Amino acid sequence: AAKMLANAEIFLTERLRQYSQRRNSLIYQAVDKSDSTTSQQQAHSTAQTSYLSPIIQVLQSTTGFYCVLVFSTIIVLISIFSTTRSLTLFSLHPICMSFGVLLCLPQGIIAYRNNSLLDTLSPIMQHNKRTKVRSIHQTLQIMGAIFMFLGFLFVLSHNIELKLSVLPESIHSILGTVSLVLIIIQIIVGHDKLEHLESSKKKGVTRRWHGELGLLLWDMLCVTLVSGLASFLSLSFTHLLIESSVLLVWLAVHAQMLHHSPVAVQVRQLQLHSDSFADDDEFDPLELSVDHSSSLGPDTVVVNNSSTISAATGGHYGYGGDGDDEDDAHFV
Repeated sequence: AAKMLANAEIFLTERLRQYSQRRNSLIYQAVDKSDSTTSQQQAHSTAQTSYLSPIIQVLQSTTGFYCVLVFSTIIVLISIFSTTRSLTLFSLHPICMSFGVLLCLPQGIIAYRNNSLLDTLSPIMQHNKRTKVRSIHQTLQIMGAIFMFLGFLFVLSHNIELKLSVLPESIHSILGTVSLVLIIIQIIVGHDKLEHLESSKKKGVTRRWHGELGLLLWDMLCVTLVSGLASFLSLSFTHLLIESSVLLVWLAVHAQMLHHSPVAVQVRQLQLHSDSFADDDEFDPLELSVDHSSSLGPDTVVVNNSSTISAATGGHYGYGGDGDDEDDAHFV
């Protein structure tokens, strides 16, 4: 039974990682365009940068990231109050969901990749750098989950008050219910992983799919928020602007994740550099090997015989894990 569970966990990790890599590949393809189709044309062609490239560069900056978060939250809240014009059980639902999804979760997701919050809060926190980052990540994710569960309770109370069905029927409600279930799973698994990492008696990595599932959950939450706003607001230019701001937050998180990485791997030399969160800024060398036949893509690099990251899409491909394990890697 234990072996079956371990195999299932490996299968889940690889499937989630493949999903993340496909999403990352689509983002890179949207940013960098190349008109080369053959090897001869490729030698003479020049890369074309799409209109998304400057947007990505802004979102990858700390200032741009937080400006997008604040702007999107404010504009969504304004649209909610301008529509309801009162504070009711129903209006509290999108308000809480907006705070949780647009403000808390994005900062918690990028906590391992962007040091801005760590640099700000580090003077008033105890323990080493890695423990501080874990605390920031955990606190923000729990805050986001609390806001979302409050939003769920408000809309549930609203339906009970009006004697409406409490079962999910629309696409928005179904996605929201599935997201809440995944949040509960993430909280349990995250707590288990944290105990494993902090235990001196337990070695190796565990629950590597926690980070990958978190990114899938982030995508699902953004789709849920967009579908909810679509059913709540009337179609107008302002509505499109609000929906675009939510998508911008989604893109900002992935831009941060793709830009900041704890481990840099030079594809040519296959040389592992130190993790930015390591206490001594050094790790023992990891075992790297190239698998040209991997289903994850060409020139896949296998890290410690378990983690795989593809070097496709121009040599920089994506991010694995949640940044809390020493062998999470990223191509540059």
